[in-house]
Amino acid sequence: MIPEKILEQAAEFIRKGENDQAREILAEGLSAFPDHPGILNNLACIYITEDRPDQALDLLERAYRLDPENVDIAGNYGYALLVSGELDEARKVFDYVLKRKPRNIETLNHLALLETFAGDFVRAIELFERALKIAPRDVRLLNNFGVTLRKSGRFAEALAIFKKAHQISDQDVEVLANLGATLVRMRRYADAERYLKRALEIDPTDALSWYHLGCRYREEWVEEKANPTADPDNLADLAAEAAECFKKYKIHTRDYMYEDYVDAWLGELATG
Repeated sequence: MIPEKILEQAAEFIRKGENDQAREILAEGLSAFPDHPGILNNLACIYITEDRPDQALDLLERAYRLDPENVDIAGNYGYALLVSGELDEARKVFDYVLKRKPRNIETLNHLALLETFAGDFVRAIELFERALKIAPRDVRLLNNFGVTLRKSGRFAEALAIFKKAHQISDQDVEVLANLGATLVRMRRYADAERYLKRALEIDPTDALSWYHLGCRYREEWVEEKANPTADPDNLADLAAEAAECFKKYKIHTRDYMYEDYVDAWLGELATG
């Protein structure tokens, strides 16, 4: 089978949501055509969706060397570098892509995320604003922009951005979780709880929502503990709710980003 046919069949499987079949046909194609940039790129994209960044990065390094002029491959290579933590190399690749395609939304988004991780909030915000001039109703852009604003301490602005995203897509679990997380930071616990519970109605396995709901109860528990007239029963209820949410987070999480915090907080809640 020629490479073009392999890519066509794989694309059809992906459109149907049959990634296992797509991966299988691309892997077979790679055995027959080990230096075909398109096959390398498409197989790597599947690995990225499966949270296998190391395997994706290996394939995309090869594809990029073989076809450095292909902007789509370069963008995917930059993203694989980003999720692998190689920020400096990823930045170089993203800058190269944007020189070729300055209105590339995906690359603007990924570079803005990179600068957020690097702590350069000024540049990250500038990149998000640039992207949103091109695609003002892109929910992923709005969501990621809101996260950056929240990380930089601009809670009211972050809340406004998340609400805009929610108006566009009111069933988006990640947006609901981030709305709740931002409201927790603003100590608006009842409002936070409403959004987080709505997220969990839609997806009861969403680890991020469980984490932020646990934070909601823990934050109020910490505040109440400092109050000498606090109701012991209320304190016990808040601690129990927080612990239950954090345990659900541990069950459902895949990236373990907050695992150390959660373990420490569970110990703290258990001892009172």
